[in-house]
Amino acid sequence: FPVTIYTGEYDIIRPDVQKGRTIVHTLAFNTPGQVEKATKLLYQLNDRKDFIHVIADCGFPSYDGVTVPEDYEIEKGKNSNALREIAKKYGSEYIKIQNIGVSQNWMQVWNAMNMTTEDVIIGCDPDERPQTKDWVRDIARVLMGDKTMAVASLIMKEQFAELNDKNSKKNELS
Repeated sequence: FPVTIYTGEYDIIRPDVQKGRTIVHTLAFNTPGQVEKATKLLYQLNDRKDFIHVIADCGFPSYDGVTVPEDYEIEKGKNSNALREIAKKYGSEYIKIQNIGVSQNWMQVWNAMNMTTEDVIIGCDPDERPQTKDWVRDIARVLMGDKTMAVASLIMKEQFAELNDKNSKKNELS
């Protein structure tokens, strides 16, 4: 499953922030159950010391993903409470953001976590995520080891044909 990583274009220098962190975020634009599955798998496959996980509450309006709620604000509140409990259960961070589009949501996480260009941000989507052990560490190593790289992706063999010297740079971990 592909995972996109973006290193920010803005260097926000804050002396109180440790440099070289790996922030993995889950944009909670899905049901709390899906967010919990992603969070649980993230911690099962990766060593906790390799990253900080953030659940970014985007205000998803349906608790079960099926029922149309009578009151969206009440439903969003239920979801927010459930997401806070998931963060507490797994030792993740919780932030509330406005859902203003995927790219802008990534930047909201970037800013909320006081990230710098020394840091790496990795997405762990609730509905699509890698199944490989230590995938967070491996992606972070590629990006931190080559500052000319801004995006890295775990891909399936079927996608190799789409890559070439003009649109990608190969960096395999041994």
